[in-house]
Amino acid sequence: MEAGVDLFMDLRGPPNDSQSDTNLVDKTLPSDKVGKFLSELSIITMDSWFEMISGAKKIMEKYSVKTCGYCLEVQVGPKGHKVRMCKASKHQSRNGLHAWQEATIEDLVGPNYVWHVRDIDGPALDNNLKRYYGKAPAVVELCVQVGAPVPNEYRSMMRLDVASPERDEVDLVA
Repeated sequence: MEAGVDLFMDLRGPPNDSQSDTNLVDKTLPSDKVGKFLSELSIITMDSWFEMISGAKKIMEKYSVKTCGYCLEVQVGPKGHKVRMCKASKHQSRNGLHAWQEATIEDLVGPNYVWHVRDIDGPALDNNLKRYYGKAPAVVELCVQVGAPVPNEYRSMMRLDVASPERDEVDLVA
């Protein structure tokens, strides 16, 4: 976080009483400095995201974390509780009991996968071409759009090596 504070101070100088600390990007900044600030902020954000994920994985190795196989409930502790609150599909046959199983990091910090947009100023994504588009967690996609480099973990998922056909070529593609 220290790097983010230093970057903020470099761009705006020390804050005075008339400036609000809640607005990080001031409209008075030159656009090239705003772009640099957002690009560096996206790199810091992505690094923080990966650090948080790896830290949560380390904690999950030490402490038992269970998740219900039917609903989204997570239980941190040695055993899952016996409270009959599961409202997932067919919960009546189990009388609302949860089906506890070992949790993964995706259960704890579930990534919201979004389509990777190569050019945000280009045409909208076409449903007929969706097999050519890649996906990435929303945090990663947001940071990449702002200027962070694509992480190696998501290169293949984002399908950067696939050239999607133009809209008029869709019928020619098998």
